[in-house]
Amino acid sequence: MNARILLVGLILLLAGALALILLPDGTARVGVTDTEARSENGGLSVLGDVDLASNDRAPDIEVAEEAERAAARRAVDASPTRAKGELEIPTGPVMKGRVVDQRGRGVPNAEVEMRVPLRDQGLIGLLVEDALTRQETTTDGLGYFELIGLPGKGVEFDVGADGYAKLEAFGMDLPTDFTSPIPDLTVAAGVILHGTVVDLGGSALEGAELYVVDPDRPDFGMRMLTNPEPDAVSDAEGRFELPRVKVGKWAVEVRAFERPQRTFRGETLDTGRVLHGLWFEIPPGGSIAGSVKGLDPDRYPEFKVEATPTEGRPFFGGRALERPRGELDSEGRFEIRGLDREVEYEVKIAPADSGLMAFAGMTWTRSETVTIKPLDVEVELQYKPGAELRFQVVDATDTTPIELFTARFGQQANVRTMTTPNGEVRTEHRDGRGAFTDLYESDAVFWSDGEWRLEIDAPGYEAFTRADIKIRDGVDIDLGEIALMPTGRINVVVKDASDGDPINSAIVRLTKLNEDEGEESTSWRGMEMLAAPQKKTKTGSDGRASLDGFGSEPAELVISRTRYADFVQRVVLGAEDLDLEVLLSEEGQITAIALDVNNNELGGVRIEHKAPGDDEVRTRLKASDRGRARFKGLVPGEHQFRIEPRNGEAETAWQTAMVGPGTRADVVLLGPARGRVVGRVTEGGQPLANANVSIGRADGNDEQRWQRSGRRGGRMVSGSSTTTGADGRFTVDDLEYGEYVVRVAHDERAMEETKSVTLDRAEVGVDVALSICGIEGVVVDTSGDPILGAEVVAVAQDGERTEDPWGSWGNFDDPSVVQLEAVGSAPGRRTNATGAFKLRGLQSGAPIKLVVTHPNALRAETEVFVLAPDELRTGMRIVVEPAGSIGLSVKGANTGFYQITATKADGSAVQQAYLWRGNGGSLDALEPGDWKLELKKGTRGDVEPVVLQVREVEVLPGQRLEVEFVDA
Repeated sequence: MNARILLVGLILLLAGALALILLPDGTARVGVTDTEARSENGGLSVLGDVDLASNDRAPDIEVAEEAERAAARRAVDASPTRAKGELEIPTGPVMKGRVVDQRGRGVPNAEVEMRVPLRDQGLIGLLVEDALTRQETTTDGLGYFELIGLPGKGVEFDVGADGYAKLEAFGMDLPTDFTSPIPDLTVAAGVILHGTVVDLGGSALEGAELYVVDPDRPDFGMRMLTNPEPDAVSDAEGRFELPRVKVGKWAVEVRAFERPQRTFRGETLDTGRVLHGLWFEIPPGGSIAGSVKGLDPDRYPEFKVEATPTEGRPFFGGRALERPRGELDSEGRFEIRGLDREVEYEVKIAPADSGLMAFAGMTWTRSETVTIKPLDVEVELQYKPGAELRFQVVDATDTTPIELFTARFGQQANVRTMTTPNGEVRTEHRDGRGAFTDLYESDAVFWSDGEWRLEIDAPGYEAFTRADIKIRDGVDIDLGEIALMPTGRINVVVKDASDGDPINSAIVRLTKLNEDEGEESTSWRGMEMLAAPQKKTKTGSDGRASLDGFGSEPAELVISRTRYADFVQRVVLGAEDLDLEVLLSEEGQITAIALDVNNNELGGVRIEHKAPGDDEVRTRLKASDRGRARFKGLVPGEHQFRIEPRNGEAETAWQTAMVGPGTRADVVLLGPARGRVVGRVTEGGQPLANANVSIGRADGNDEQRWQRSGRRGGRMVSGSSTTTGADGRFTVDDLEYGEYVVRVAHDERAMEETKSVTLDRAEVGVDVALSICGIEGVVVDTSGDPILGAEVVAVAQDGERTEDPWGSWGNFDDPSVVQLEAVGSAPGRRTNATGAFKLRGLQSGAPIKLVVTHPNALRAETEVFVLAPDELRTGMRIVVEPAGSIGLSVKGANTGFYQITATKADGSAVQQAYLWRGNGGSLDALEPGDWKLELKKGTRGDVEPVVLQVREVEVLPGQRLEVEFVDA
């Protein structure tokens, strides 16, 4: 299946995102430090540990650079010669830019990719890209580059250069003329990792693929779909080099042939270092082999055997394509290799292509599941046949069979349409009989309560819907007769109001209305989260058209044609036909002009419109950069317009405009005054590039929006944000006058800095000077032993640790993740093997505290302290109390997401975990004592989850309790 289709399907299927809880399990050690390691960085040969960010430069470099710079600019600005009379084919604007480091120096040989997303808004725009909308190039010796042909809004850049962290820039709005400068793209000095991939005996593993991945968030395997090339491949001696790793926490995913996948996670805070001695040990892989019984050999190609880990992250998104699978040979045998020998797997028969359902994490089971470890043993899987749903469609007035209809069955985006043997939609049915076969319980979408929906559409009849059908494996269902009530038809003749001539190709739409607020649409399209059910046709040369109605269901009839005003009427047909003669008059057009109280144009605001007689907003248009929005197709009468209020803004007044046939008029709308905040961020007196600057209302009443974070990630944030350039400067536009809080954060700093600002004019400046404060210490248990992998976070005195938004989804254990201590640098925000940590970039002059968390320890907080400007405090010792943990799993025939709530007996603490059936989870850092566990499962997002089981358990310090629920 096309990967792009799969990506779109994921948006329809996933109700949320799953977090990845990475546990320190596995084996990793530091190998012998390389005596000589080479990294290409603009021609620089790196020996040992070298600071790539050094500012030392030879005196003659500046002179050479100036000469090269002039030559490079002449080359970039030169216009191609063209013979007289030769046709010039425009290829788009010329985009010229430069890649620089944090000191403003050009970066040579940097790879630059520019993209225009398929859509610049919404989750589909985040996941879907069109290969035709991207350009790639490499910078010259001074960091300059040129790209052609990608004008538009929301342009994205990816920049990669050895010795620097990858840069991902989003949301640039570039001009569309033919000589467009691009703002400098600033890359931060990164970390170069060197190491070796070996087996448990220390022998080199050649050909292992290494991928740099987000250490905190799962990417759902999107990279494997959009950019499957590895960042490095180990050579014959197992050696590898990763030259573009971000400073701070990092993770490297290693895939070796027929061995289990491993992810190694570490942290490095020293900028521009070359790290040696990483030693990635990969255990041998196990296998599961066996045979399939009870399946017709002719159908072997339709199925595969899957092995899904009972613990760890679920296989969905791009990960769905990585499920361990084995094909069936001519004798029905299979073998799955490269499995983790220490992990239990659920082995089952599944369709070879589960399509979007597999992409969403579904496992379509066609056999009983066998749970086993891959210790080279044999299993036998018995194929089980599916259920069948049968029915007969008849006329409700005389019970005669209706032989012309379309039937669909399923739930959510898992939709089956009755088809012919060659795959076409089946519309003719002898004696009105229909059937769906090969139905299985496991085919239910994971957020469903197991109820399936049948919908039947027959010309001249009301649509039929039944949404309470439950499938059980091997149990056939006969619904008997399904009686449909006849419905009337709408017959229209459309004419020009000025001369009475028929109008050809007028669009006639009939849309079912859902008048009960909050009621879920009973239509199939509504169930798929698309538009309301709609029927559409066009008039012929005689101006006539006909449509079946929706019976007793209310509907809206809309007739439209270019240059004419729309005709709109609410209709309820019942069983009677409706004949209408519709006269269309020339359309009116109103151009709404959005201005603030100072007569400044408000570009990008949304304009709301009410038609005559409407109580609700009919249309919303986004204003252009000049604050204009044109409303067409307006009917005669009084129309209302206003600027749509944003979160926290006062209601704006409605402005009226009288429209008649052929009206062309403007209406001026006044909105709140808006301005911008500009400033500069410095650290220790030096400009700080790539700092994230976010500006939100002081009262917290900000509009929520999606913010990109990494190539495929993101989160919901409030307010507006931007990133500082190489000079540390920033600009945030389109802010309503008022009180704001400016927050400055940087990947290399442990805390954000805040500053208040009052926006009371068109432009307000605010500079943020960051001090270089740090703190070093150790985390130990009550016996004084160091704690490895504890996370240390600095927060304000009255603040709380900000949890990652992905953290509320999952608690999935993943035994394939190995926690490394920092190698070749100081320890970071997560403690190393000696329990040491180091935080850089803390606030000075403000009361702060440290919060320590670890899966096997109770949360600990330090006393509040205050750091002086640029102070480095050392010797802090934090003691953590032991905690207990609970391993969780859900077994059984049912499928879906589960919520497990743990409540301490005295009510003093509550924790939650979310599990996907068949995947393990955990509740960590639990206070010792008695706890109550509740297994819950929800049907829809707006329905309170149902409690399925309750367990009472005792949690002991330093021990892990395993709890298994069964949902039969």
